Amino acid sequence: MSDLNRRQFLGAGAALSAFVVAGPTLLAACGDSKSSTSSSSSSAKLGTAGVQLSWIKNTEFAGSYLADTNGYYTKVGFDKVDLLSGGPNVATEPVVNGGQALIGYTFTEPLAAAIKEGAKLKIIAAMFQKNPFGIVSVEAKPINTPADLVGKKIGVQAVNQPIWDALLKINKLDASKITVVPVQFDPTPLVKGEVDGWFAFVINEPITVKELGGKPVVMGLQENGFTVFQQVVITTEDSLKNNRAKVKALLTAELMGWQKNLADPAVGAKLAVDTYGKDLGLTLAHETEENTLQIALQKSPTTDKKGLGYMSAEDIDKNLAVTAQMGLTSMTKATYTNELLDEIYKDGIDLLK
Repeated sequence: MSDLNRRQFLGAGAALSAFVVAGPTLLAACGDSKSSTSSSSSSAKLGTAGVQLSWIKNTEFAGSYLADTNGYYTKVGFDKVDLLSGGPNVATEPVVNGGQALIGYTFTEPLAAAIKEGAKLKIIAAMFQKNPFGIVSVEAKPINTPADLVGKKIGVQAVNQPIWDALLKINKLDASKITVVPVQFDPTPLVKGEVDGWFAFVINEPITVKELGGKPVVMGLQENGFTVFQQVVITTEDSLKNNRAKVKALLTAELMGWQKNLADPAVGAKLAVDTYGKDLGLTLAHETEENTLQIALQKSPTTDKKGLGYMSAEDIDKNLAVTAQMGLTSMTKATYTNELLDEIYKDGIDLLK
């Protein structure tokens, strides 16, 4: 299963955000509310909660599946946690803002649009420390640096144009010296040589290029001045203030699942293929490789020291510099908070001991 529609959905964040305050119930109803319950049991003190996923139930949420399967939700006090599927018709922000989910996974761009529309949301962890976007080329004509883009034909999807424009601005590149070819999401034109590079979600399209017979080369945006956290975990300001213990417990269980995922990406991938996304036509090879690449995005010197999801002050400043370049001025330092992570990791960052 490819993520071709994922980036189309993310790019639509500004349009979807108009419903954040006025219509959360409508968008929430589009989600998959199938219950996800843990196999172990405990005396529940926290009742039930929902976690809104930012996309379909593929390997991208392996940590949540492992939290569920290994009983981490019940261990922290829940009797039931619903993993709510995302998709092209579901935005995380209105579901969390409207109270249908206590926390949710989302991306920075639609979050900024939602906050601009009045949603009172906070980032409480950043699961992708490194930006998952990049330029994919093929081994015969590699693009290794931003300077290599000059004189090339690059396939860029319309919804990703703002990120592309910011990349050029940050790297002081003359847009007139690069040919942008409007494309959709299937990278077949890259493999056929119709373009030299492809704007991509780097944990997915490079795998697709290989499946099509190409040898991908990836130039990540992260390594070229584009530090923007993605797959961020959000909750409302009200929940953080008035339902803090429950939010903290749910985030703790999620982090336990993600720590479990680090040990063997094939386990979470298999749960996606066989159980949580069993009707999606996923393949184990693709999902395992995607999960492996995902883990690389989650780890950083900061997380090695402070724990998964932690956001350093330096990286927050870098995020704000880039989002400002993109015109996402609703993002401020107040949007990001490590307060729950500081409490969760107070006695050490290994939550599985």
